[in-house]
Amino acid sequence: MSTIITPYLAWHHPEQWLDVTPPLTSGSYHRTPALLDQVLDQFDVEHAQRYLPSGRITWCNLYASDVTRAAGCPLPRVLLVGPAWQELSANRLWEWLTGECVELPRAYRHSAAQAGWRLATREAAEAEARAGRVAVAVAHNAVGSGHIAIFRPGGGIAQAGAANRARCTLEEGFGHLARSARFVSHP
Repeated sequence: MSTIITPYLAWHHPEQWLDVTPPLTSGSYHRTPALLDQVLDQFDVEHAQRYLPSGRITWCNLYASDVTRAAGCPLPRVLLVGPAWQELSANRLWEWLTGECVELPRAYRHSAAQAGWRLATREAAEAEARAGRVAVAVAHNAVGSGHIAIFRPGGGIAQAGAANRARCTLEEGFGHLARSARFVSHP
């Protein structure tokens, strides 16, 4: 049986404020390494206008949100903080995923765990990805932008950022932030 994929331009909005609805999705009921690779590859992170950096603005948070949404375990793009909705940067995703709230209200401390996300070691996160489950690396940067990327089943990570890469090592993608990265997976 062949897979029919909607033409790229029909669903892949370059406008970052719009949600995308990719043709290939998965969920916790159906996770395989091959399917996770296909879900990642359909976003064409190295060429998609949606994730191209603009000056010092990068879109690792948007890429991670798009991929995890397609994989059935979405990371939030915005949260209600006080009276207003605020976009979640990589630093704020780190807070949400780890429960170590710095800028986010403490009410969000357990939100990621309630959504099925679990803290892991790097080795456990890589093993989860090899099994076809979603795992991310996320780093907080107290003096600038943090970073978030998705582990690939065959090794390495996929990321948007200063350099958009479909596959690279954690150290290549995170640079000096690799030492402080935390790891989280979703079954």
